[in-house]
Amino acid sequence: MTPLRRSISPLLLTAASLVALTTAHAQAGKNGALTVGTANVVVNQYTALGANAAAGSTAVSVASAAGLSAGDLVLLIQMQGALINNSNTASYGDIVNLRNAGNYELAVVQAVSGTTLSLSQPLARAYTANDGAQVVRIPRYTTVTVSSGGSITGQAWNGSSGGVVALEAQGSITVNGSITATGLGFRGGAFVNNGVDNNANYLGSGNTGGEKGEGVAGYGNSYAGGSRGRGAAANGGGGGNSVNSGGGGGANGGNPAVWTGTGRPNTSTPGWATAWNLEGAGFASSGSTGGGRGGYGVSDNDLDALSVGPGQGSWGPYSRPNTGGIGGRPLSYDAGRLFLGGGGGSGDGNTAVAGVGGNGGGLIYLLGAVIGGSGSVVADGAAGATSNGGSSFADGAGGGGAGGAVVLAAGTVSVAASANGGSGGNTVNTVIKAYGPGGGGGAGYIGVTGGADLTGFSYSLSGGRGGVSTSPGLAEFPPNGATDGGVNTLVFRTSGTAAPLPVSWAHFDAAYAAGRVLLRWTTAQEKDNAYFQAERSLDGRTFVACGARVAGAGHSTSARRYTASDAQPPAGTVYYRVRQVDTNGESATTAAVAVHCGTSILAAYPNPVRRGELLRTALPAGSAVQLFDLLGRRVATPTAAADGGRAIDTHRLPAGQYWLRVAGGKPLRIVVQD
Repeated sequence: MTPLRRSISPLLLTAASLVALTTAHAQAGKNGALTVGTANVVVNQYTALGANAAAGSTAVSVASAAGLSAGDLVLLIQMQGALINNSNTASYGDIVNLRNAGNYELAVVQAVSGTTLSLSQPLARAYTANDGAQVVRIPRYTTVTVSSGGSITGQAWNGSSGGVVALEAQGSITVNGSITATGLGFRGGAFVNNGVDNNANYLGSGNTGGEKGEGVAGYGNSYAGGSRGRGAAANGGGGGNSVNSGGGGGANGGNPAVWTGTGRPNTSTPGWATAWNLEGAGFASSGSTGGGRGGYGVSDNDLDALSVGPGQGSWGPYSRPNTGGIGGRPLSYDAGRLFLGGGGGSGDGNTAVAGVGGNGGGLIYLLGAVIGGSGSVVADGAAGATSNGGSSFADGAGGGGAGGAVVLAAGTVSVAASANGGSGGNTVNTVIKAYGPGGGGGAGYIGVTGGADLTGFSYSLSGGRGGVSTSPGLAEFPPNGATDGGVNTLVFRTSGTAAPLPVSWAHFDAAYAAGRVLLRWTTAQEKDNAYFQAERSLDGRTFVACGARVAGAGHSTSARRYTASDAQPPAGTVYYRVRQVDTNGESATTAAVAVHCGTSILAAYPNPVRRGELLRTALPAGSAVQLFDLLGRRVATPTAAADGGRAIDTHRLPAGQYWLRVAGGKPLRIVVQD
């Protein structure tokens, strides 16, 4: 795990459409407190979209509305639909157009009529029903506690719904067990048993080779031109070609610009670099994002793999061909989309022991004030299956599934998170003949709210290790051509909508002081930015402009700070946001924040609060607020929170009753529980 004590990386969030949360603020917490002490608890409900939904629509049709009601928070997301190159060349699987694949947004259900959901705001994006678009109900808790030994998981992706674990908490999400979506994503390539047809085709059917893993471009019969062969279909790993090559690893996160499909050669043992470089000069030091490549095809003779490279006739009638499945392509998250981890390709088989591809990791989406605990949030890819021939002949092994996606939308994040690729399958046999292990799955994606307090947060975005051969005929080079999956890095991006923005937001807050509201925001970069306009709302739904426009920088690659003010705010709770308008008139907004204007309104949550959780108030920085015990002794003073309010650390407070006091306001009784 990589510890992160402060935000030092380029800025990334992934909490698209958080404005939707304010449109039904009264419904937040409607499901009460959740405590999980048992394993594999599923909290979400899933339903496929029943018809296409256009951007701007205020209602959607679903396959089933069972369990959905007004005030529910839902995630709309489309899993597939990408268009790829279908030629039998090295360009097979290149993404021509993502179309609606990866589109997502949060929405609040306003009403349910039959199988029609009325939404509280128009859709920002379009969704295609036949391409895996679904609606996921996100339960709305006050607090969430996953105890040691307990776990929350979800329904595995089945081709029409599932693959997502998502929940919201008004207060803290404390994970001392686990929240997991490991192996819940795109499916690995299925088992095959072929005749022998030594070939290097990128797509085909029948004896071509193993099955391709699932990805944003489809699965199985939906792949035009055939579902077999070494070509990687978008982020799905390619199948190992006949004879007995290993499947390629699936992909998800990483830089698409440095993908080659050959993964990262494992040089951890002295001498292995020599074997890798027999493929081509310098190959041992190469590195690709995305999935790892599957291992070489069958060899019949016991030669020295450190001096005889693949594709040589001296290895036997099939020449130990370099036709392992190509590693899947990483997907771009720059356009504000979310994806499941790609499935690994299956190994080629002709003796009925080929390994299937590993499933990719699913999507975890958590919204809360604080996400912490001693446990973990995990969306790893599953390992590719081993081909176990025992004392006889083996087949090609399966490629590992790619890591999934983890979104942690909170002001404080102090939990361990991972979205690692699954390892490639091994080939196990004791005869001289050797077979192709599976390639490792590529790393996934982890997004954390920009500006969050990340003290105590750690993460892992590693590629899966390529499989190995146990054949005594290749003891000097067990990887036998199977490479590791690519890695990824943590990114922070702030976005108020699900649409791509010309501005990358780093921070936004608003606070009431001296009769006016001051709005402050920072951008990390700007492109074609014309101006900003502050907006306010009394209900969190209908916004009007307030104050003067603030000119943008146009183009900027450095941090820039801005301010605006509302000189005459209405009394009570007012919602503020900032709209950014680019030079062609398109616009996007920050998430809205609530500001209490006029007489200080004292409120705190959660109340009661468990000792160790943050007690939060909506009072702005500078408010004279303090916590006293029943004897009148001051025991704590709130500190500034990431959301612009004030918060109290309750770690050192004994269980009992306290008074929270603010100058000029009525005191509030607080209960701290063990």
